[in-house]
Amino acid sequence: MAGLGAYLYARRIGASVIGAAITSLAWQFSGAAIGQISHINIVQTSAILPWVLWSLQGYAAKGTFRRGTILSVIVAVQFFAGHQQTFFNSLLLLLAYIVVMAVANRDLRRRYLASLAFLGTGLLLSALQMLPTFELLRRSERSAATYEF
Repeated sequence: MAGLGAYLYARRIGASVIGAAITSLAWQFSGAAIGQISHINIVQTSAILPWVLWSLQGYAAKGTFRRGTILSVIVAVQFFAGHQQTFFNSLLLLLAYIVVMAVANRDLRRRYLASLAFLGTGLLLSALQMLPTFELLRRSERSAATYEF
């Protein structure tokens, strides 16, 4: 899933078939992915990141409500994958990506900035799980862990 998402994203931004295949291999066999293989929720959450980027670029290209909805749903699915830190890091990457692309591409600036609304909608969709997640985090053994621990 991670490799296919990376391949499709690379193709969407204009990479050749060979370039997209290399991107796919690099993403799915990266040190970050392989190093966390025993933490399946981290791997699952990071595997969805290329799909989020793919859907973001799709929305920027066409600007349709349907493509924005796909972006929102994929963002929510990424949260449901279950690793909050990886999800938060993905959000930071997306925000930086949107800002840079909006500054760099005047023609699509409005669409990139409008994608923030769909990103927010994805967060609202995932709110169903956010409250129970925060409750679980507060009750976790790690919540009271000190630096010495």
